[in-house]
Amino acid sequence: MRDLSVPALRSFLNDYHRERFPAMDDQREIMWISVGCAQRLDSKTFEDPGYDRKLMLAEITGEGDLVPQNSVKLRDILPATKENVGKRAPKYDRFYLYLLAKLGSDRVLHDCWAQFVTGLPSSGRDHAKAYRVVLMLVQNGRPETAAKFLEDVSRVSGDNLPRIARVEPQALQALLDDPVVGDALPDLVRGEDYLELLEVCLDGMDQRLGIQWDPESQSHFHTASEPSDSIWEAFDEQALPPVDRHRFTSCHTSQLYAELQVNGCSKSPAVLGRIMDLLHDHDGLYQEITTHLDYDELRLEEVRSEIESLELRWTPEYSPVEFSNSRLPALHDSSVPRTPARLGLIRARLIVDGVPQMGIHALHLMQLGCMDMRYGPDQPWQSSGYIVAWDRHYNELLALYVGHGNGIIDCGPAPSDGPFGALMHIKLPADPNRTKSSSLGSPKNARNYYGPYFLDVDPSPDLH
Repeated sequence: MRDLSVPALRSFLNDYHRERFPAMDDQREIMWISVGCAQRLDSKTFEDPGYDRKLMLAEITGEGDLVPQNSVKLRDILPATKENVGKRAPKYDRFYLYLLAKLGSDRVLHDCWAQFVTGLPSSGRDHAKAYRVVLMLVQNGRPETAAKFLEDVSRVSGDNLPRIARVEPQALQALLDDPVVGDALPDLVRGEDYLELLEVCLDGMDQRLGIQWDPESQSHFHTASEPSDSIWEAFDEQALPPVDRHRFTSCHTSQLYAELQVNGCSKSPAVLGRIMDLLHDHDGLYQEITTHLDYDELRLEEVRSEIESLELRWTPEYSPVEFSNSRLPALHDSSVPRTPARLGLIRARLIVDGVPQMGIHALHLMQLGCMDMRYGPDQPWQSSGYIVAWDRHYNELLALYVGHGNGIIDCGPAPSDGPFGALMHIKLPADPNRTKSSSLGSPKNARNYYGPYFLDVDPSPDLH
């Protein structure tokens, strides 16, 4: 799906009104417009944190002081909200709600939220959509409204927040970390959901510390092969439960991956620096990965016999690729400023008609290591030419073809001869949910898996 700019939206709405079409009650059309605008907004604010949302808000709802004269708003061609109060929200209404929350809407958001929350089923199956709205309010600096919306969900759900513990780790952590929402949330959930929330929080804390609870021995043990002692030095004088530092699990990267899920999209260089330090700690500790190969079916048929025996693994490594115009220091030095190049941040922009694109056609990645491959257990592992990277915008694991696994490269177009395309989604076998789209979708349908991509150091204006 192409991103929908403000001028394109204005032209569409005016044409729709000029042709005297009826109210837009086709929920799929509403979804397309909402997602297109949201993707445009996401990419613009990521690349330009000072981007003014008011122009798009004016076109969508007519709110604010930038409303153009004699212009049709999206709100004008939607079914009247008041007529639907008390009815279950249509399937795609959530996308419109997400967009309103991102834009900073006030009056219209509250009107639509009243309709949406009243129609929530008691089973909790659709509550994840409500929690997504709350998260977007937190991310956009409106914690009081977010807490009020959580109270509304609890009120219509028997004084509970069904399945709150099942939201994505990054989202749950963001809610708990916010002073206002984090203070209100525990009082709004109860019963099994409260116990599940506690368990998820404790498990997440253990994973990020690189430890795991063993019920048989009633003790914790390390899950990393050679954990850094530095994280324990601060606790040397404290009476803490003993931790077995010599017992390992097969998932060597669980600590690193848990940190990525929570903080991989952080805008803090210091927080991303912790991930960089973990990459040094986990250097060379390979992890099996899988992929659903984002590629066209005809190409898959050509290589299906090879794919059936294909094995992939991720070998964590700090910044396996560095650019010739931005060399990295030879030794790891924590005192060196954490610039985008130092953090291993890379930008991949789709090339269209010879021009590198921005917006939804640009990937903002943090390098995590190399991807090796082999065809069957009897074959030796070999470099695939792909690097493993974390999408800092959409919070997911990707493999990007760069031609060779590590070394020095020049800024410019990446090679276009990747065996499985220019880009593919990958996941850890123990994490089946990572291939699902986020609620506003990682733009998987918009991404181009063929390339070519123009590679350079990500200037990362989002960091602060």
